[in-house]
Amino acid sequence: MANHDTLQLATEYPAHDELQDTKETIAFLKTKMEEAYKPNNLRRDAHPKHHGVVRAEFIVEENLAEDLQVGVFKQGLSRPNRSFPAWIRFSNASNRVHHDREKDMIGFAIKLMGVEGDKILNIDQDSYFNDELTNDSSFSEEKFTQDFLFMSHPVFLVARIKDFKKLVTAAFGDNSILKFFFNPFDNHLRTLWIILTMNKYHTSPLDNRYWSNSPYLFGSSEKGKRRAVKYALLPTSKTRSKMPKNKTENYLKDAMKNHLAQDEASFDFMIQFQTDANKMPIEDTRIDWSEVDSPLIKVATIKIPKQIFDSPEQMAFAENSYFAAWHSLPEHRPLGSINRARRFAYDQLSKFRLKRNKFPRIEPDGSEEF
Repeated sequence: MANHDTLQLATEYPAHDELQDTKETIAFLKTKMEEAYKPNNLRRDAHPKHHGVVRAEFIVEENLAEDLQVGVFKQGLSRPNRSFPAWIRFSNASNRVHHDREKDMIGFAIKLMGVEGDKILNIDQDSYFNDELTNDSSFSEEKFTQDFLFMSHPVFLVARIKDFKKLVTAAFGDNSILKFFFNPFDNHLRTLWIILTMNKYHTSPLDNRYWSNSPYLFGSSEKGKRRAVKYALLPTSKTRSKMPKNKTENYLKDAMKNHLAQDEASFDFMIQFQTDANKMPIEDTRIDWSEVDSPLIKVATIKIPKQIFDSPEQMAFAENSYFAAWHSLPEHRPLGSINRARRFAYDQLSKFRLKRNKFPRIEPDGSEEF
């Protein structure tokens, strides 16, 4: 770890035992998934309840400043009208399937299609996992998609993967959750506060603001000055849902269904540059980056057209879909401890789940019909 006074912008500082913590966390989560669900019907370890996956269009802003023309925002990389077709999966963030009457966070995972260029997971074949999943050819990785992941809360629960491993094993394993929060030599009071404030009732997944929680590289790291950003989504739909007097088990899906039956939905896709390495850390995802110090900049619009998305076939597609921050162009490389752990965790847990369910992992191309 670097001294706090010497932190550099867009620079990572991995802990020496981070990979081992990642391996142990993945092993624990695999066991928990098998204990929680029936064989051949494993659900995700997080975000197992989805509200649906919807078609969308990702439209890059016209006349972006040259220094913003990075990755998918580069002029000429996108299609002639500067847009990409997309799938968006909305989900509850809880680790279990529960009624929407319970407070929760909402996840927003978007997959762009038609994005040319090799993705990090394709060109970097090195793996630290020597098991039957690592080189399984039944799992295809396509070259033409780019994923972005968001949550309806600005920060993540913990700073690093070591703290996440301690949290999940305390909460679901050895029952020492109070010790995790209040240990005088290693307390996690900030995490406790985040847990107490992050879950809310929502009128609709289409009404929320969303944050990326974690930082990402913005541009090539080979061109001298490194830049890091976080992403945000601001809802801009004319139609908004009202909070129902009686919340049903699936009222969030119903709100989306009613909205998209009568009108489109839309979001502004924003970036926020890291301008202070101490106040806006790369390695601590508990810290919200100040929008006063670094205002949001719009780089794209997401449009979700009117549609019907809840056919059995499309809901099954939502269940078996795969989104990962590392399925990305190198110019949008995920940064920080939690993201470095996600590189392996998302890949391994997705393969584990789908292999148990006897379902192939195939990247969509936008031609899917339901």
